[in-house]
Amino acid sequence: MKPGDRFYVVAHGKLRGWAPVVRVDVGGDGKSYAIIRHGGGVAATIDEAIPGFRGLRLRWWKREDEKPFENWRTP
Repeated sequence: MKPGDRFYVVAHGKLRGWAPVVRVDVGGDGKSYAIIRHGGGVAATIDEAIPGFRGLRLRWWKREDEKPFENWRTP
């Protein structure tokens, strides 16, 4: 990841949105890292369920498939 990339948020089986990455910090051991983002998050979703997972995954959908996720609520 690098500044300008999108960090996507998934919860309750749905894409909930994304936030722009502003910085990636690497720990002193060279193995740990932190993905830093600030405001500017965007509520967005796709017409596809996303099963739960831990960690990071690469986006497999096209950005054109993303649509606004207006008035979303968790179940």
